[in-house]
Amino acid sequence: LYHGWQVAVWASKMAEEACPQQLTEIFYAGLLHDIGGIGLSDHIIHWPHLDDQLKNPEVRRHPYRGAQIIRMIPMIFKGLHHIADMVLEHHEWWTGKGYPNGKSGDEIGMGAQLLRAADAFDVYRRLHPEPVSESVDSALGRLASSQECSSQMVHLLKKLLGKEDPSALLRDHEALADLIRQMQDRLRPLVLQDVSDTLEGVLLLFAKVIDAKHSYTAGHSERIAHYPGIKLL
Repeated sequence: LYHGWQVAVWASKMAEEACPQQLTEIFYAGLLHDIGGIGLSDHIIHWPHLDDQLKNPEVRRHPYRGAQIIRMIPMIFKGLHHIADMVLEHHEWWTGKGYPNGKSGDEIGMGAQLLRAADAFDVYRRLHPEPVSESVDSALGRLASSQECSSQMVHLLKKLLGKEDPSALLRDHEALADLIRQMQDRLRPLVLQDVSDTLEGVLLLFAKVIDAKHSYTAGHSERIAHYPGIKLL
């Protein structure tokens, strides 16, 4: 559904003006922000209303689960550990009505605030996708009225969307993919650790992601990996 790509693009564009020193972290946080939601029967974009999200324990847990998975990634990628905190808070609302911890105002990190604005904008504009100009105006209006973001975030997003016609990025997935590649080329390069030293960590990371797909079988992959080791001992 390209939701992660859209969030990465719009959050990064906002970060270029609001906090350029965090651009790399915010870009990858945007791509990964819903990694904890892969176990949902439907993608999170099909849950646009906060009340419905709060009633679903799997939806409410997905920021925690995503942050837990991402916190394992620094064993592979150095210097990106802050994205876990951004993902943990990306459903916190400026008014304090969000989740998982009910934070409000400036208690919410700047990176998470940018993710919230980009995430909500992409979800809301999908409710009425055509024509693009009306879907953008509708999404911005809903974002402003919900007060889930600060007025600064809404103003910044409006400013960016007013600079250029967003139709290509919202409609053309090839254009979106090209922009993602261009952004990656401009960002601080990722520093890889020696994989031989972190192979167990890499496998555990994969196990966490796989188990997140089904809450009923959570921990299954890790237990299967553990049992042969017991027999060998």
